[in-house]
Amino acid sequence: MTHAETAKAMAILKVAYPAYYRGADRDDMRAAAELWHGMLAEYDPQDVVAAIKAHVAADKKGFPPAVGAIIDKIAALRHGRQMDELEAWGLVSKALRNSGYNSRREFEKLPPDVQRAVGGPGTLRAWGMVGADEVETVIASNFQRAYRSRAASEREALAMPPELRAYTLALAEKMATAPPESRDARMPAPGPQSVPDWLIEAVERADAQGGPREPLTDEEFLRRKSAAMAKLQGAAM
Repeated sequence: MTHAETAKAMAILKVAYPAYYRGADRDDMRAAAELWHGMLAEYDPQDVVAAIKAHVAADKKGFPPAVGAIIDKIAALRHGRQMDELEAWGLVSKALRNSGYNSRREFEKLPPDVQRAVGGPGTLRAWGMVGADEVETVIASNFQRAYRSRAASEREALAMPPELRAYTLALAEKMATAPPESRDARMPAPGPQSVPDWLIEAVERADAQGGPREPLTDEEFLRRKSAAMAKLQGAAM
């Protein structure tokens, strides 16, 4: 998104909220445009304009949106409504009925976000061997809590600009493949020596190259991020 495209997008806000911008001088508008451009430069301008118009159409308070609200709206427009934890558990519960000898096939039928919350076919198979009462109480409750937390985390991740997504993914995958002695130093006490050398070098390399820029689909980003975090959690156990 260019500076000119940012200015056009903000012009919609000026028309929609004239009272709010009436007292703003040229310097105020320039500072606001620089902030918005810095936050939205990696987004498609059509997505930004669509998100602004969607906000204006639904707004009943009469105040212009913060840039974070527009980023959230872009993510919502891209991905549509996400099922809640009860709907997700309904799919898992159905899959469990036939998971004894067909856990892999049942797992593959689940949507990608539900798969990430379950973990793998082996989990389905193990849950399928548990008594029905425990499945519908303890396991259902634990799954729903985990799915709700993961869904919120994934919404935040998908709201990142594409370049920041690739950058954070590169660091997560680097941490997941770091040698054990570096993993032990992953979360040291704060201080000048709190960041492992390998991580400093990874950041410096990414900065020197302008940051990782490979194009990633949303599902590929979430799949790789989930795999890296699972590996980190496994190493910490």
